[in-house]
Amino acid sequence: LFNKIAKQLTEGSPEAESTMKKIRQQVDETKNTFDFESIETSINQYDFESALECIIEIASSLDITIVSD
Repeated sequence: LFNKIAKQLTEGSPEAESTMKKIRQQVDETKNTFDFESIETSINQYDFESALECIIEIASSLDITIVSD
């Protein structure tokens, strides 16, 4: 899902909002300090660049590599 949302954010796709919700469901927020609300706010404001930076940071902290196409 992290690679999917990274691609969506790079393309400026509004589908990123739906993918972000799926990520939130899969990552147990009680065990992390990730600021998903600010990412969702960035997506809602079409600030995809800021959202992408946060996604890359979270993915990295979870040892997930973002692969670009």
